[in-house]
Amino acid sequence: MAEKAKLYNNFSPKLRSYLPKLKPGEKIRFQLTGIHYDKITKKLICPASVKLPKIDRIYDPWARPGEKKGEYEGEYIDIAYILHEAPAPNSSPRDTLVEFGRIEFTRHTAGIIEIVGGNMELEKMLPYLFFFNRNKTNVGKPWYVKSSGKHVFAQLEVDKQATKELENQRRIDKAKAMIDEFTEEELQTAAAGLLPGKYHVLTKDEIIIQLRNLAERDVNKIMDLSTNVEVKTTAFVEELLKNHLIEIDRPKNRVVYADDKQPLCFIKPNQTPHSSLKHYFMTDEGMEAVVVLEKQLELVKKSQKDKTEKAVV
Repeated sequence: MAEKAKLYNNFSPKLRSYLPKLKPGEKIRFQLTGIHYDKITKKLICPASVKLPKIDRIYDPWARPGEKKGEYEGEYIDIAYILHEAPAPNSSPRDTLVEFGRIEFTRHTAGIIEIVGGNMELEKMLPYLFFFNRNKTNVGKPWYVKSSGKHVFAQLEVDKQATKELENQRRIDKAKAMIDEFTEEELQTAAAGLLPGKYHVLTKDEIIIQLRNLAERDVNKIMDLSTNVEVKTTAFVEELLKNHLIEIDRPKNRVVYADDKQPLCFIKPNQTPHSSLKHYFMTDEGMEAVVVLEKQLELVKKSQKDKTEKAVV
């Protein structure tokens, strides 16, 4: 519905110069804040659709020439997404009649609005989206007016986004190559730390497949394998359980030494045995226990190695 309105988008030449001039086919994208990437579905998840208000008020520092040459006086101006604009009748106190457009970030587009150069209808939205105060990209800009509301969206830099995605894809490729080159011992250690509780029943190829899938979901877990304390601790716990140095006493919610059944640590509510042990090993008492268990594990492995060598002979 057309409304009689005051002047909108009355940008000074200086302020208008900040507005991107898109070449045909060139794109600029805006995306809702709060979007996150689902590692399982490999899709961007948008919490809810958001519709922008019809009008926003920004500050134009160069609205009018000042008293001295090169100086300017600023003023607040109203901006809007104008679908159509036409001269007002002579009886109207306004110069024009405008029809406001509706801008909505929707869930089915993952909260993204893309403006394409050469598309006149889409380009009508650009001034409003670009200068809008709750566009997070505008914080600190000369026209920005701080509001009480949260930032709704931000401008995406398409080229940098593509570069970032390519870097991530290359990291994934590198992680998969690392997995394929693991020695038998490295593969078992990685599986113990990243696939606790189930790697025992998996074949070598199944472990590799699961680790390669993990690389796609969270590449850092593979790339940072040697420095990730949590993964290394999980692997250590798995080794202790596998070699029967510790046991889980579920009736009493505790982890005990396998030889004398003395308690090592208690399993806290809402925690797994692994997570309780990881927290315990970070305490002074737990660190002392780690030293003892590491020596016992080393002896067990040496004994196993000696038996294997004798069997071969």
